[in-house]
Amino acid sequence: CIGGGLLSRRVGSRAVASVSLAVSGSMCLLAPLLLQVHPLLYGAGLLVWGVFVVSDSAQFSALAAQACPQRYVGTALTLMNSVGFAITIVSIEWVSRLFAGLGAQVAWLLAPGPLLGLALLALAAPWGAPPARAGGRGRLHGPGQLVGPGGGGGAAQDRLWARPRLARALGGAGA
Repeated sequence: CIGGGLLSRRVGSRAVASVSLAVSGSMCLLAPLLLQVHPLLYGAGLLVWGVFVVSDSAQFSALAAQACPQRYVGTALTLMNSVGFAITIVSIEWVSRLFAGLGAQVAWLLAPGPLLGLALLALAAPWGAPPARAGGRGRLHGPGQLVGPGGGGGAAQDRLWARPRLARALGGAGA
């Protein structure tokens, strides 16, 4: 999480979340194969997977906080984290029960999660679009570049970028 947070200051939360999901999805597919090669390679793969599987969550929280109108940030983060924890709990229980019969191949059943996350992240907003920071708190325009309240683009830009799909989905600004 810390490494992903530091890296996100240079390349952005969306890029870090995308890489995290891609590595996590790849490890879902590779882990059972690594076990067949050598147990130490499997262990190293699980270690890599463990680092990347947790790093996307914080980035999604940052993206949600940037995308939502200020008055809905707490609600959006609560909803997102609740759904995320529920999915995690169900996945852990499901994998634990299926592991006895499937062994390491159970990891293949987890691959759709990161792939779906990548697809939804790609649909969320066009690449290169500055993330919104509604409510006049400023916005991040580029890697590590914070522009003051209103984003420096005036009211027209505020209206344009303060209406992300996530805010509309939550019934916020631009709904």
